[in-house]
Amino acid sequence: MIAFEAADRHLTDYDDALSRPPDNQEEDLFQSVLRVTRDFRNDTLQLKIILSAFALDGQDGALQRLQLDYDYTDNLTLSGCAVFYQSGDLYVFRNIGDNDRVFLEMSYAF
Repeated sequence: MIAFEAADRHLTDYDDALSRPPDNQEEDLFQSVLRVTRDFRNDTLQLKIILSAFALDGQDGALQRLQLDYDYTDNLTLSGCAVFYQSGDLYVFRNIGDNDRVFLEMSYAF
């Protein structure tokens, strides 16, 4: 499965005071997201890739998420995920570049 979404947000009657803390709101904001999901090994292994960018070229910030889920048995699922952040011009993305994360999960249903 491949999905692409794009959103162009515009605030009408924008007040410049919104650009200052605590709001830090932009008048125009463009975001695009690409999601790719692929199943392997008779649907027991699933790969998910999510790419999200703010602004046309990601200059306002971006993130990539790679996730792998494995159905070991009907009751046991193992997952691994990595999220990579890129700093950008948006307030929430200014200093996020060094906060990448990796996590593992084991889920047992009984």
